[in-house]
Amino acid sequence: AQYQLAQLQLRSGGENATTLLQELAEQGHVEAQFSLAQLFEFGKGIEEDLDQANYFYRLAAAQGHALAELKMGLMLRHGLGAKQDLEEAVNYFLLAGDQGSAEALYQAGLMFYEGLGVAKDKKLAAEYYLSAAETGHARAQYNLAQMLREGQNGPADYVQAKRWYTLAARQGLIQAQFNLGMLCYLRKPAPKAPSESFMWWAIAASQGDELANKNLKLLSNDLSLDEKTQALEQAREWSSMFGGLKALNLFFEKSSIPSD
Repeated sequence: AQYQLAQLQLRSGGENATTLLQELAEQGHVEAQFSLAQLFEFGKGIEEDLDQANYFYRLAAAQGHALAELKMGLMLRHGLGAKQDLEEAVNYFLLAGDQGSAEALYQAGLMFYEGLGVAKDKKLAAEYYLSAAETGHARAQYNLAQMLREGQNGPADYVQAKRWYTLAARQGLIQAQFNLGMLCYLRKPAPKAPSESFMWWAIAASQGDELANKNLKLLSNDLSLDEKTQALEQAREWSSMFGGLKALNLFFEKSSIPSD
């Protein structure tokens, strides 16, 4: 009840909320520990103090709080509020990952891929990326697609690479959209599909990707107006999935590329 009261006071700007949270946190209330750590980390209603944020995240993490474990991993990786400790950071990512944190699984994948705090192991990195990707983590989907496209753990698999790029692209990840355009243009895995390349590069360009914009202008000369019109309609359908439709329409309003 006291924790709920503290949360209500926080939302209404009450002066006693931080004091009440601190009392609860010192008594071992795990959610109060996590909430207080966030206040210290971001300086909300209290002076920013990364040392104190680290202290209370660590307390919550010791009780198995998954988000606190993730936060500890990030703070230790980057040396925030504590001396950088990559090995301990990996341990926290693994603890949070075991509880289903997609971001922690992704971070663990990064650590194993780069060999940070652990021996470099791209096979294990791919496994962690896959676990995070299966929950819908866009960056993990993209990194997994990159590894599959480049054949980093065996023969290149363009079919699976395209699948994971597509899942990341529909969440608005520009790099995935650009690389999908490249796969289609380079005939991997299917026959060359310039209109599909046009679609993906249009989406990426509308979000500010300069290279996609350059490719789009070059490809425009190879397509008929009907092909570009159809590709643009498909681009609008995809863009609406991640809230990019307005940017796409604005891009073509200002662009010199004829489309419809």
